[in-house]
Amino acid sequence: MTTLICLHGWGGSKESFTELKEVLMHKDIDILTPDLPGFGDEPEPTLPMTVDDYADWVMQWMKTQSISKDWMLLGHSHGGRIAIKLVTDKKQQPSHLFLCAAAGIRHP
Repeated sequence: MTTLICLHGWGGSKESFTELKEVLMHKDIDILTPDLPGFGDEPEPTLPMTVDDYADWVMQWMKTQSISKDWMLLGHSHGGRIAIKLVTDKKQQPSHLFLCAAAGIRHP
């Protein structure tokens, strides 16, 4: 089974992906929607976090979920910025990367 990790935008939470989960519920896909630190059920971080910090948090969270192969990544807004960081700087290799209104993509 393929895993799709969905990273929400600033001010969002795992609930941001409720409709997506409903639409894909009968597909052979495991959709994981973590709350990022300071959002939803995740407590506020003790110090301000950079995009690198969020990316490191996601990588640690992935380890706790035993995600290592056959996974895809979807990032919306701030989650898109984190997804870009994960793939470019942190060298994570999802089979697919989906960016929705991703922050971090500069217009010419």
